[in-house]
Amino acid sequence: VYDVHDRLLSSTIKNYSDEGLTAFVDAELVAYSNYDQFSNARLQLVKTYASAAIQDSTTLIDSKVIANEYDYTTPAASLGNAKRTTVSRYSVEVADPANPPADTDASFIDRVITDNSLFNSLGNAGHQETHVWRMAGTTLTEVTKTVTDNLTFNTRGDATSQHVWTYLIDSTVPTLVNYQEVTGRVFDSSHNVTNQMVVTYNNDTASKVFLSAQEIRSSAFYSSGVAGHQEIVTFTDAGMSVVLNAKIIDNAGVHSNGNIDTVTIMTYSTATIANDPLYPGAN
Repeated sequence: VYDVHDRLLSSTIKNYSDEGLTAFVDAELVAYSNYDQFSNARLQLVKTYASAAIQDSTTLIDSKVIANEYDYTTPAASLGNAKRTTVSRYSVEVADPANPPADTDASFIDRVITDNSLFNSLGNAGHQETHVWRMAGTTLTEVTKTVTDNLTFNTRGDATSQHVWTYLIDSTVPTLVNYQEVTGRVFDSSHNVTNQMVVTYNNDTASKVFLSAQEIRSSAFYSSGVAGHQEIVTFTDAGMSVVLNAKIIDNAGVHSNGNIDTVTIMTYSTATIANDPLYPGAN
C-alpha cells in the first residue's frame, strides 16, 4: 500500500532459506508512518510471524517498534542516514507504534539504541554508538555498548576502515571486552562487506595485547544481513603471516532477526589465501 506521494505505507515480506522458495522461515508485516521531506519513515512497526498463512497472536515471534531521528543540518537525512535509531521489541502484537506497551510490561523484550554523529560532508557518520538495554527486575538496564569510529569511506558510503570498542555494562560500569581494527575491502550492491580483515586486541593502548587476526570472505547474504556462506582464516600474528586455522561456515534457516536454525562448520589446520574469485583484483 502506498500513499499519494508513492511512499510505502505497508508491506508483507516472506523469508525463505532457499532460492526456490520452498523452505519458509518467517513473515514480516511492516507498517511505515511519519515520513519526512526526504521520504524517510520516522516510525515503523514490524511484526514477525512463524507462519506464511496465518499472521495472528498464535504465530507471532515478536513486534518491533523502530523510531528514527534525523539531523537536517547535514546531508545525512537526504541519504536516509539517521542520527538515532531506537528499536524496541515486544512479545505481543503491538497495535499502535506511537503507543507501545510500557517498558515494565511483561511483553517488553529489549531495546537497541544506535546513535550516529560526526557526519562528514557526504552524510556519512564518523562515529557510532550502539547500546543494548534490558529489564533487570523493574529497571531498564544497559547491558552492552559498542563504539565504532569510521575512519574512511568508499564512494558509496561503505566504511572501509573502522576502530571498534566492545563493552560489557554491569551496574552502569562499562568494562572493555576487546578492541578491533577492521578493514573492509569489498562490498556488494547491498552494502554487505564480502571481504574484510579484523585484528583484535585486548585494548587500544600502546601496550595492547594481540588476540587474533582474521581474513573473512562472506557471500550468499540473507535479507537480515547474515551471510549464508563464510570462509574465515585465523592467523597467529597481526601481520597475518602464519595461519592458525581456517573455517568454512554455512548457515541455513536464517530468520529475519538474524537467528540461525542450522550452522555447519568445517575446520582446517591450514589454508592458502588467494584472490577472491568473485572479485578479481581483491586480496
